[in-house]
Amino acid sequence: MENQLSEQGRRTVEAMDAHGAQLHRFLLRLTENEADANDLSQELWVRVYKKARPENFHNLRWLHTVARNLFLDFKRRGKTRGFVQSAEKPPEIAVMPACEHSGSLEEEKELYERFWRGFPSINLSDQDKSIFWLYERYGYTYREVAEKVGKGRTAIMFAVKRCRNCCLEYLNKEDEDARS
Repeated sequence: MENQLSEQGRRTVEAMDAHGAQLHRFLLRLTENEADANDLSQELWVRVYKKARPENFHNLRWLHTVARNLFLDFKRRGKTRGFVQSAEKPPEIAVMPACEHSGSLEEEKELYERFWRGFPSINLSDQDKSIFWLYERYGYTYREVAEKVGKGRTAIMFAVKRCRNCCLEYLNKEDEDARS
């Protein structure tokens, strides 16, 4: 048993040496946060140590899949909220299950419009705003939003990220202006 564990450990270390930096950069691009990327990298190598079959230690596609799945699990746990991280008072968005609505269609439309009026100088397309709203307000997944608007999942991810970044920039600029 110890020989098997040490063989597993040796393979894990070899895989870390060969692919660790690349996978860490991949996780850093996904999380946009060094501490989160470090945590996910550690989880990745623990998972590889515990579960990898010998043929998967140097299978970069498999390692990227494991890393991506760890990131998705991390996001689902709600550990990151990109556009809220450094803003002290973000706008309130009550997240609702995808099957519920707050009231009438008019009330929902007014809430949507009121939210975006809070960001008057943001230059986003109506479609990007709608994508962001479906994702953040109703809690739809990227895939569900993609099906609703007829775009690819990756395009939806970028639209949500673009909206978050614009909101964050606006809020941080407001904070700077208020302090001046």
